[in-house]
This record gives sequence, structure tokens and C-alpha cells, in this order.
Amino acid sequence: MAWIRQDRCQACGLCLSHCPREAIVRKDDLIAIDRNRCAGCLVCTEYCPTDAIRPQ
Repeated sequence: MAWIRQDRCQACGLCLSHCPREAIVRKDDLIAIDRNRCAGCLVCTEYCPTDAIRPQ
């Protein structure tokens, strides 16, 4: 699983567009991970320019 450090996230959406399970969603002005859909592949971490996504 992955989690997002909201203090670092700029809500750019790069992680959202690369998630193979569509587990990353935009809620209002924030990016969130749907824990029911996340497979823990961590592909999203490769595309985050602010290093805001971490393995849990």
C-alpha cells in the first residue's frame, strides 16, 4: 500500500494518470488513495515529482 503526505503533495495528478488500478483519485483539491483498489505496486511513487507518496 501507498500513502500520500499531503504536506508535500501539489495535486499535480501525475500519479493519478499512471496508477494501473485507478486507485488514486482527486477529491476536491487533494489527491487520495482508495485503499480498496490499491495493489501496492508503488508505480505512483516513480512519477511523483515531490516525493509525496510513500510505501506503507
